[in-house]
Amino acid sequence: MMCISMCLASCNITKNVPEGYFLMNSNKITVDQKISFKDDLTDILKLKPNQRILGMSLKLRAYNLIDSTKLSEKRLKANEKFKQNLVRKRLRYAKINNRRIEKAKRKGKEFYTEKIIKDSINDDLLFRERVKYKFGEDPKVFDSISFNKTNEQIYNYLRKRGYYNPKLNSSVIFDSLKRKVDILYELNLGKVFTIDSVVYSGDFLMIRNHGAYIKEIIDQGDPHPLLDLPFDIDLLDKHREDFAKDMRDHSYYKYSSSSIEYLADTSYKRMGVILNMKFNKQLEPFNENSDSLVVRPYRYTEINKVFFHLSDTIHVEGNFEDYCECLDFENKDYRQYFLTKESLRFAERKLSRSERKNGLTRNNIDSSRIIYVNYNGERPWIKPDILELNNYLEQNESYKDEYAARSIKGLSQLGLFSSIKPIFKEVDHSLSKNYLMDVHYFLTPSKKQSIAFDNRFTTSLGLLGANASVNYVNKNIFRGAEKLSISLGGGFETQTLVFNDNDENTKFPFNTIEFGPSIKLELIGLAPFPPASLSKRHRARTLISTGYNFEIRDIFDRQVFQLNYLWKFFVQKTQIFQLGLPGASVIKLVNINKSSSFQNQLDLLNDVFLNNAYSNQFIWQDAKATFEYSNANRKYRPGRKSFLGATISYNASFDAAGNLLYGLRNTQDTLNGQYQFLNLTYAQFVRLDNRYVLAKKINSSSTIHFKAEAGAGIPYGNTNTSLPYDYSFYAGGSNDNRGWRARSLGPGAYKYHLDTNRTLTQIGDVRIGTSIEYRFSLGSILKGAFFTDIGNIWTVNEDSREAQFKIQNVFKEMAIASGIGLRIDLEYFIVRLDLGFPIYNPAYSKGARWTFQDFGNRETYIQEGIDRFILPGDTPESARDRALYYLPRPFWPTLHFGIGYPF
Repeated sequence: MMCISMCLASCNITKNVPEGYFLMNSNKITVDQKISFKDDLTDILKLKPNQRILGMSLKLRAYNLIDSTKLSEKRLKANEKFKQNLVRKRLRYAKINNRRIEKAKRKGKEFYTEKIIKDSINDDLLFRERVKYKFGEDPKVFDSISFNKTNEQIYNYLRKRGYYNPKLNSSVIFDSLKRKVDILYELNLGKVFTIDSVVYSGDFLMIRNHGAYIKEIIDQGDPHPLLDLPFDIDLLDKHREDFAKDMRDHSYYKYSSSSIEYLADTSYKRMGVILNMKFNKQLEPFNENSDSLVVRPYRYTEINKVFFHLSDTIHVEGNFEDYCECLDFENKDYRQYFLTKESLRFAERKLSRSERKNGLTRNNIDSSRIIYVNYNGERPWIKPDILELNNYLEQNESYKDEYAARSIKGLSQLGLFSSIKPIFKEVDHSLSKNYLMDVHYFLTPSKKQSIAFDNRFTTSLGLLGANASVNYVNKNIFRGAEKLSISLGGGFETQTLVFNDNDENTKFPFNTIEFGPSIKLELIGLAPFPPASLSKRHRARTLISTGYNFEIRDIFDRQVFQLNYLWKFFVQKTQIFQLGLPGASVIKLVNINKSSSFQNQLDLLNDVFLNNAYSNQFIWQDAKATFEYSNANRKYRPGRKSFLGATISYNASFDAAGNLLYGLRNTQDTLNGQYQFLNLTYAQFVRLDNRYVLAKKINSSSTIHFKAEAGAGIPYGNTNTSLPYDYSFYAGGSNDNRGWRARSLGPGAYKYHLDTNRTLTQIGDVRIGTSIEYRFSLGSILKGAFFTDIGNIWTVNEDSREAQFKIQNVFKEMAIASGIGLRIDLEYFIVRLDLGFPIYNPAYSKGARWTFQDFGNRETYIQEGIDRFILPGDTPESARDRALYYLPRPFWPTLHFGIGYPF
């Protein structure tokens, strides 16, 4: 790497710049006012310098490093070698095919499998070609035509934003010696035209609707979407697009923003604009074959009937031609789809409680939820009630653009169709005051079953892993859009060491082997209740899964069996709820067989928390609930935006275990004072965890991210020590406090540096933490970050480490770390390196907790070690040497490797 860097740095950066041209060194624009569209102005600049990475034009240097002439010669040689190999391969394949032909003739077969050359064109790049043309970048030189064009585009753009009197001073500075050029655009915007009044003309109905639209916005406490705002073309276009969408969502089918025109009367004296919104009439052809247009009155559009066409031939046994009794299999109106012969009318939805009016009862059919299904074969290959559950354009109801999009999304999320085509067809409306429209969904099935092999590298808590699995998926196994997934996998992982001197083989990169099967079944609705037990908007799902995992380490073998039964449903576009089956949400059994040496270390330490973590555990979780909120897909009304204009997410989870079994304790046996179920001691606890994340874009190349976490679990009743290991909290690692290794921080102010029996794995019952990270671009691939992490864990019950959670000690026991990060964006995933520096360590004594205290000699820290490890008869020198032997190095930075962003 050092040699490559030296070569890149030493090559002449203007080596490939043609004679008489200048290399672009910089191209900047400065504006005399603070504006929100500075990034857009920067994007207009056509003449851009070569991309820089860490301040160096590495891509240009890589391009210059390789000689184009020599590379062309190598390419010719490679092509010639490829042609020679191709000739030999053709001769060899011809012999193979001749043998196969003779073999087929001997067996009386009419066909044989021909061996075909797949690649007859050499498209493999040489390594130098990849460096020069894929990674490298040709020199960006100054072009006077592009320079002048940029000036024009800046003026044109500013007029669109309402600035008609800007002053632009463009200067070009040539460096003849270095053959480089710098361009500076100095911009004085002047005053902007603002819209001071809005008048209307054209169709009266649309004028009235627009007035109602504006009133609704103002009644919500938002400002007028046009008045007193800049005369901005993009703003005007957005307003008419928003209004047109609102009209389509109010049943005006096909209403378009092109039906609205703007006429502006400007006044330079007051820099104001009188805006005239003209709503044009709706026109349509006089008849199908006519070029003449007639006025089509604006009316509501109502859904007449809803049809689902299961367009396929695979569910018909035998010859499809004989089945359909036709020669042409294609639909006459939509020829890309197959004909369907059978049809049924689905009318089984009962009226909901809120809809039972005028003497109607729960036995009455909901006429709005009637659909018609066209199919081939004995029966539809998907149950009609599943199709109806994903249709929001209901019969006899008004058409809404939003409902059409929601229907397509719902059908897509079933994962059963390779093609979904909605067709809206107007029908005779002479007997109705509204337009009538039939809805046709043409559905083509996707592949029902699949088997895939998956292998990947993973990072968990900053620890590496490599695993592989064979996955079988069967979609629509019972015709109800169910999804059955069976997986068999295993791999190697690096788990946190428990003791520094345990007998694990740490020479091999991975110290853990894991393997086991898992089965998952996803059902539509809240099983065992009917799929329509909740509103279709909730998109309810039932997730039933079970899995077995066998983990092998030198110090123990761990077997885990788990069964989950969860309900999942959505609320609007922002919230997801998951609820466990009451009484049996999760059943988890952990069986651990420890090596004798590891057991001896645990016995010697006699830590009740650690013994609990590495013991057999039975968890009967009788309640589980999770909540997820994200405003990423939320659509705000004009004039409104999210808090700070940021993307916000919030996750919360609640777990309760052992309470149902504890209620039956009078029928149970006991062991060591704990009740047992099926001869197994079970855990009893409640646990709540919360996570809040905010992401704010600062400019086109930088963002700021904030995370806050707080969680706590309380063991009680049948558990008198701590939470089970898998439900405990930890601190440190690549996704937490990055100044410490994973699970090595805390708990509380535990003085691990003075404990010769300390473990490398620390867990707790309470966690509080926060992080803030500034991310910025270093090029198209490299990204950088500065971060600060604050947090720690604590125990609920008091133990020998004096790490019990006490509200008065929280702030002074919060560990602080800061650092820098480098991220490599490989499109499909992010490779992340973070270097965290401990800033404040609550475990150290007063006067040594901050990294800048006793900087250099660390006398306060060392003296604490001397006081702990001194033995009778020690001299000051020997006591100091012993302390330095036992004490870990304070405030030592930690390097973390991760895949993806930390939050």
